[in-house]
Amino acid sequence: YGLMAAAIASTGRRMIYSINQSRLSNVETWAPSISNMLRGAEDSADSWSTGNGCAVANFNWAVALHSYSHPGSWVNPDLVYIGGSGMTTPQYQGQMNMWAIAAAPIFLYLADPLTVTNTAATFNIMTNSETLAVDQDRLGTAGYIVHDYGSGKQVYARPLVDAGKGVLLLMN
Repeated sequence: YGLMAAAIASTGRRMIYSINQSRLSNVETWAPSISNMLRGAEDSADSWSTGNGCAVANFNWAVALHSYSHPGSWVNPDLVYIGGSGMTTPQYQGQMNMWAIAAAPIFLYLADPLTVTNTAATFNIMTNSETLAVDQDRLGTAGYIVHDYGSGKQVYARPLVDAGKGVLLLMN
């Protein structure tokens, strides 16, 4: 990984270097010093809370590492599924909002075929200006858990550049 970082730096060109290494422990402790993005979460699945790579598990991984995420070094919980059949519309909205609170890069996975599964609701999720504004906030500080009420109910907050806060209530 270090050799690749050096090779990228030697080009003199601006590039994003993303390290995807879920098999190495403590990727968050060494990857931010040589890359722009790190991913140690499981590959995303079109599932809300069941199995490896489900939306809730990958979000929990990302917010646990919130202190490692900042401009120039982002924690990436993997793809955001949109318009598939594994989650409900509110769950797809929730996943998009979770990634925004985590200050995570949003890489959309659009279900196929686009004309069948991607509806107006899907388009609205992908283009929600408030969600995108929170995700792209210039302060770049990732969200964290503020309170855990148990039974799958948590509150998360993320500081924003205007001294405001992005807030997410997750009811799993």
